[in-house]
Amino acid sequence: MRNFLFGGVRIHSGLANFALLVLRVFLGAAMVYIGLMKLPPSDGFVQLVAKIGFPMPLFFAFSAGILEVVGGALLALGLCTRLSALCIMAVLFVAVVFVHANDPFKERFLPLLVLFTSFQFLLIGSGSISIDAKLRGHAQAPE
Repeated sequence: MRNFLFGGVRIHSGLANFALLVLRVFLGAAMVYIGLMKLPPSDGFVQLVAKIGFPMPLFFAFSAGILEVVGGALLALGLCTRLSALCIMAVLFVAVVFVHANDPFKERFLPLLVLFTSFQFLLIGSGSISIDAKLRGHAQAPE
C-alpha cells in the first residue's frame, strides 16, 4: 500500500523530472479550479448527476467536486500522487463515458486529455521533485 501511495518509477533525468513537476502542478491546479466551480453543486449539476443514473445525486455531485479539489491539490503537491490521479480519473471517466459520450470529439478532447494524463501519473508516479519522492527517499533536484 505504501508503494501505491508514495511509489513511482525512478527517473534519472533532471529535465524529465522538471517536466513532470510542471505538468503535475498545472494539472493539479486546474483540477482544483474546476472542482471549486462545482462546489457547492448547482441544481443543474445535481440534475445532470441524477440523469446519469447515480443514486443520491446531491452526494455524488458534491463528491465529484471534492475529488477534483482534493485530488488536484494532492497531485500538485506530489503527495499520494497515484491515489490522487486515480480520484481524478474516476471523475473524468464518468465525464467521458456518460456526460460527453455522444459529443463530437472536439468536446470530448479536454476530458480525455485529463483522463489520460492522470493515467500517466497513476502509472509512473510523481517524479523525483515531489513530496512522494522525499517520503520514499528518492528526491532529486533538477539538473
